[in-house]
Amino acid sequence: MSSQLKIDIDQPLFREAVRSLAYHEAGHYIIARLVGFKTGNISVVAQNIDGHIDGSSGVMLQKKIRNENDILKYLGDRVQVLLAGAFSETLSSNKVDEDATVKILEEGGAKQDLAKIIELLHLIRNIRYPDTKSDEEAQSTLDSIKDELWGKTKKLVERESESICGLGDRIASEIKKVGDRVILKADEINALLPIKTRFPL
Repeated sequence: MSSQLKIDIDQPLFREAVRSLAYHEAGHYIIARLVGFKTGNISVVAQNIDGHIDGSSGVMLQKKIRNENDILKYLGDRVQVLLAGAFSETLSSNKVDEDATVKILEEGGAKQDLAKIIELLHLIRNIRYPDTKSDEEAQSTLDSIKDELWGKTKKLVERESESICGLGDRIASEIKKVGDRVILKADEINALLPIKTRFPL
């Protein structure tokens, strides 16, 4: 029996994989807009190989940076956008599951996000605390920054859960079977009521 046939038969498993990825990409997208990044299209595909689901959110990384404060804000905003995908996958009744979020980052499809997050956290720490004297102090300040941005992202994702889930459900609804590809263009996303009302052009 082929892997594609197994996925097509096991509809609940397939639908959950689609929903998780759709919420993940919607989370990246919504939080990116909230912290000031320009955004483009969202793409999600249910690939034939192993039933793998893949996606991307069009987040434009260019921003005006004039000083150190701008650099730190940019880096912090970027960490929040990266964290938002995993957080959004775990949304239920407007709340996130922090343990499940950690598992997604460390063991699931967000490993690449986690690698970027770790590097950016170190960069933020190095800028904020250039005169660190010991490894213990370095780890302490790093943990503090991580906890700060983790908490901020959690609150933001929960606050915007209606928009994230609404956009995620719209994306997921267009994937019916393995092999389907959905590209939701920026103007289509802007036309969606929850997005349009919260994020006017």
